[in-house]
Amino acid sequence: NMKRLTYLPAMFLFGMFLALSACQDAAPGKHTDDIPFTYSEKYRPQFHFTPKANWMGAPGGLVYGNGRWHLFYEHNPWGDTPGNHSWGHAVTRDLIGWAHEPIAMYATGKGADSTLILPGSALLDRGNRAKICPDGTQKCLVAFYTSDVQKKGETTAQYQSMAYSTDDGMTWTPYAENPIVDLGNKSFRDPKVFWHTPSRQWVMVVASPPEHKVIFYGSKDLKAWEKLSEFSGIGDLSKEWERPDLFELKVMNEPGVSKWILMVSGGNEHTATFGVQYFIGQFDGQKFTLDPDQTGSHYLDHGKDFYAASTWNNDPYDRTLMIGSMNNPEYADKMPTGPWAGTQSLVRRLVMFRSETDSTYKVYQVPIRELENYRGTYGGYTDLKLPCEPRLFEKIRFTSGEIQAVLAPYGTLPSDDFGVKVFVSKDDKGNIVEETIVGYNMLNEFLYIDRSRSGIVDLNDGYPERVQVPIKLKDGKIIIHIFIDESTVEVFANNGEAVLSTRVFPTMHQGGIELFAHAPGRAVAEQYNCWEYKSTWEQIGLKKAENTTE
Repeated sequence: NMKRLTYLPAMFLFGMFLALSACQDAAPGKHTDDIPFTYSEKYRPQFHFTPKANWMGAPGGLVYGNGRWHLFYEHNPWGDTPGNHSWGHAVTRDLIGWAHEPIAMYATGKGADSTLILPGSALLDRGNRAKICPDGTQKCLVAFYTSDVQKKGETTAQYQSMAYSTDDGMTWTPYAENPIVDLGNKSFRDPKVFWHTPSRQWVMVVASPPEHKVIFYGSKDLKAWEKLSEFSGIGDLSKEWERPDLFELKVMNEPGVSKWILMVSGGNEHTATFGVQYFIGQFDGQKFTLDPDQTGSHYLDHGKDFYAASTWNNDPYDRTLMIGSMNNPEYADKMPTGPWAGTQSLVRRLVMFRSETDSTYKVYQVPIRELENYRGTYGGYTDLKLPCEPRLFEKIRFTSGEIQAVLAPYGTLPSDDFGVKVFVSKDDKGNIVEETIVGYNMLNEFLYIDRSRSGIVDLNDGYPERVQVPIKLKDGKIIIHIFIDESTVEVFANNGEAVLSTRVFPTMHQGGIELFAHAPGRAVAEQYNCWEYKSTWEQIGLKKAENTTE
């Protein structure tokens, strides 16, 4: 058998989390495979990926091969908090129904002196052109990760390493000549590697977190790497940069034009929280350069619970697909879930449009079409003046599903807030006691999520605060597309122009859904559709996805 290896995730990074990881390594609990689970636990999402048990952090090693999309992720096999960081592994045929595979790679050593495996990336080298796998291998999976060397529970070095798999990611062999890139410092991590056709080379993008810097490397054979350039000193510098990614997007409404997107995790427009930002420019195989009209970065998701995003390599339909962690480091350890901790977002397709009004470029996030296959019980209305009788929605209740609402102001008077309430629960007198509000403020033109009465709201001082994003009506209306899943809320506005993601923890779980308007008769729901979703866990059971040949 090949040697199995595991990585330590660099998810919530920073010293306090790495120190906690070392403590966890010293006192392991039950292994993930030894903990009972049902997939029906309270707050367990039914169409989002979660580990069977124990802690999950950032996604990484995202690659398509052999008819399946692979998701590798930070995982603590022996505890429900960060520590013992390994690469967990799951596979899917539709990017929604995931099947668990055995843990792919473990950290080497135990306790305070060990080498942890932090997140990175993976690629499929068809025909084994780089000769990383043994001769005769036709489909060589290659993983890139950060080795985090721990001495007495503290990081003494971080460098980039490589491993390969000849059996579709089930077992991994470390490259004999690791490390492949080493700067000799303690904070240098999260390699994303991809093939750049114009320059005929592999490109690696790595973060130097404290310096708010991204470093680019190039290689012809995946073994010898040459530094190409750096990017730093602009954008949100409030938190360390990590999890860099670089990819090209075609401009959907401007044929023949494409832009390169540099994405990093770190700060967020909401004070003291974490998020993902991106830069728009060009990459020539050597250097990433901001477009002349760009003066900084843009935030990808305006909620409080989307972080450490990464994109897939080798999508068979040439889409740019992204997934992120719905864990906010501020309160991740206080989320009332178990026996698992950590949830991944929905897979989102990234596309780019140029604005028709101000000619600016923007990344849109679109829910993938495969989600429609999980739609179950349906309810809907057209042309409803708001607010309307709550009894209209009594028969449409769920805690996992999809809501589409096309809302518009009505009449000549200015409208006040209107929108959708989810996870609604009421007392015996019919008064709402719990709700999560997805609303639009017409006067100030912003979309928001208010979870101040969503249930458990004392995870930290800032948890109940409303989050919002500026967005204008389009053709006099706003399209609000919501996915809720037991404890997740993801909102896509105007076909993905703005996105808000958050976690909520209702205590009553009645599953009510209502449309609302603060000013009677001043808003209308032109269309309202909703679907309860089938559980992906029920459909795939605990069976592993079968191996097939493409």
